[in-house]
Amino acid sequence: MVYLWALGLSKGKALLQTKPMIEKAIKKVHTALQPMMILVADLGCSSGPNTLIEIAEYYNRIGQCPVDVQFFLNDLPSNDFNHLFKSLEQIDNFVAKDQNRQATTLPQYYVAGLASSYYRRLFPKNSVHLFHSSYALHWRSKMFEMKNIKEPLNEGNIYISKTTPISTVKLYQELFEKDFSNFLELRSNELISSGQMLLTFLGRKNEDVSDGDQCTLHGLMEKKKLNNFNMPVYMPSTHEVKTIIMRSKLFIINQIQLSESNWDPYDDDLEGEVVLYPAQSGLNVTRSLRPVLRRLFTTYFGESVQDVLFLRIASNVSKYLDKRKGKHNVIALRRHAVPVPLVMHNMCERGRDGEETDGMGEVGMTPLLSASLMFQESNNGEFLNEGNIYIAKTTPKSVIKLYQELFYDDFSKFLELRYQELVSGGQMVLSFLARKKDDLYDGNLSVLYGLISQALQSLVMEGLVEKEKLDSFNIPNYEPSIHKVKTVVISSKLFTINKIYVFESNWDPYDDSSDQGQATNINPIKSGLNVAKCIRAVLEPLIASHFGESILDVLFSRFARNVTQHLEKRKGKHSVIVLSLSKRKN
Repeated sequence: MVYLWALGLSKGKALLQTKPMIEKAIKKVHTALQPMMILVADLGCSSGPNTLIEIAEYYNRIGQCPVDVQFFLNDLPSNDFNHLFKSLEQIDNFVAKDQNRQATTLPQYYVAGLASSYYRRLFPKNSVHLFHSSYALHWRSKMFEMKNIKEPLNEGNIYISKTTPISTVKLYQELFEKDFSNFLELRSNELISSGQMLLTFLGRKNEDVSDGDQCTLHGLMEKKKLNNFNMPVYMPSTHEVKTIIMRSKLFIINQIQLSESNWDPYDDDLEGEVVLYPAQSGLNVTRSLRPVLRRLFTTYFGESVQDVLFLRIASNVSKYLDKRKGKHNVIALRRHAVPVPLVMHNMCERGRDGEETDGMGEVGMTPLLSASLMFQESNNGEFLNEGNIYIAKTTPKSVIKLYQELFYDDFSKFLELRYQELVSGGQMVLSFLARKKDDLYDGNLSVLYGLISQALQSLVMEGLVEKEKLDSFNIPNYEPSIHKVKTVVISSKLFTINKIYVFESNWDPYDDSSDQGQATNINPIKSGLNVAKCIRAVLEPLIASHFGESILDVLFSRFARNVTQHLEKRKGKHSVIVLSLSKRKN
């Protein structure tokens, strides 16, 4: 993930550099379109919260309630979306202050991750109001191929330097032109008419491709002849950028500017040419580069050299900074498209309420209760579901009632939120685990989670798990009966049930056999392992957060054994409800 700080640029500095351009882009969208909902895409996931805050401040400044914002955070599938979403959680408690110390109200926003390369098509045609990408577009989609080439193309270098052959420089330039042209064409299709795009990326001051601090910085990494390794980046000049945009005939450049930022993210002095503490600055620069380059270097050179490599980089950077400052050249570009959809969402992500947007929704899930552990103890301090982690034969009726009430509240809220988001006549298809019968003790999850409970109880007996830990843990699932589901839908008066039915599937996801002539599993040991692996993938984070990671291997090993013993007697089955709903007309 290309964080700003990982490029030697603090988020605060980057925001200050582009703040006026962001404001103008938002103003243009609002003035031209007066939208009730803005779809914003952050390409590269480096600037997300800042864009949202700028939108909020703009609408507060003009005295209007903020519009709803559908916010897409785009990055490569291999990057850490969990970290990104956790950082966004802080926005809910954030109140921005302007110069007059007036509170800024954040808009109602809806965040979704979009795992793909921004060098591919990401959105439906004419759907996006604002694209924002910070410090990402200097990365190439791929590097030039080295196949069938006997001589190194850039011997002794990992990027463009004074000794780089002109033919290799041309390969870099052609890659940038191809990538950037493709990027413009893709975004042109996705932007609505009068939509805006703000791009910030590393560039060069002049036309000499080997005359730039980025070339120097990458050159400092050369301790050996890295003949077949080339950094998949290219820092263009403003002239190159302008030329490609004008040639595309897809966008009009509203504004383009070139600014500087020090290599050291903690050095705020842009005027001086002397680094006061080159040794410390060398460490700062290296620490900011390592998160970005480590995966790339590890893939090519291996993990074992990383510590030594970055220590030497720090030493080389310090020596360079002892003579002169190192600076990034940053191109900031604002433009709009030259004037010239059924949407389908998978609701596996956590949602927020909003306006009518969707033509159809689909969700497959096990109903997760929002208040996962809210009924651990009674008023007198006793555990309400002692010895169990889900509904079991010994679960008190009062606890079962709590499960039912939580499901009713959650499912009712879910229907209300989706009702607001669906267009009139929109459809929704839901599938989730359920019970065949109304008997709450006779559910497949009760059996399956009972086997996990048995494994946990054995760990309690051996002193590996505290009894209080087990007694205070309840899995936040609930499998409703088909009757209960119908009751909640009908009482909501929001949807019409088109169709509802129940089917069964085997616990073992690799067992496609039916019950005809086969009441037990052919290979119960293998099936037990398959079931345990499947359940572990779902429950491991929940169990680890409550019991700790140290018990996971032994717990799921015993769970697999318990499942095997169960499958030797009879097959394990899930009951699944499939529910088709239509939004009722107002």
